Amino acid sequence: MAGFSPDRSLLDLLQLADSAFPSGSYAYSGGLESLYGEGDVQLEAHLRFLLLNSLARVELPVVRLAFGGEDLRELDLLVDVLLPVAEQREASRSVGRSLLRAAARVQPTEVEAEHHAVVFGAVWREWGLELGDGLRVYAFQALRRMAY
Repeated sequence: MAGFSPDRSLLDLLQLADSAFPSGSYAYSGGLESLYGEGDVQLEAHLRFLLLNSLARVELPVVRLAFGGEDLRELDLLVDVLLPVAEQREASRSVGRSLLRAAARVQPTEVEAEHHAVVFGAVWREWGLELGDGLRVYAFQALRRMAY
């Protein structure tokens, strides 16, 4: 990656990962609107549930595996199994494809994946960034997206 600095890569990927970036993630709140439509929602309890279940047990481990060089097609299939609701699967694939298109405009990429966590981990690795930073950025943008 001649001419492409890790500092520049980090700033570019932070911008692309921002839930306000038009990758589609800004429009996906994990069903929070539906819950509010049903009545009183305990936002803190809901976010804690999502943190402990979706982020901690599914998304962050997938980001870690993609960053570690696991087969991305296999990870996409695994995420299909781990996301129980069809709308969640489609939203994850849509956001991942959008993130990949945007990343490819910044720097050509060899990543071939669709799910958001898979694309994020693979691009983070390809751009030569640190895993710990990637996990924190992914978790932050996921929580920010849910709290909109």
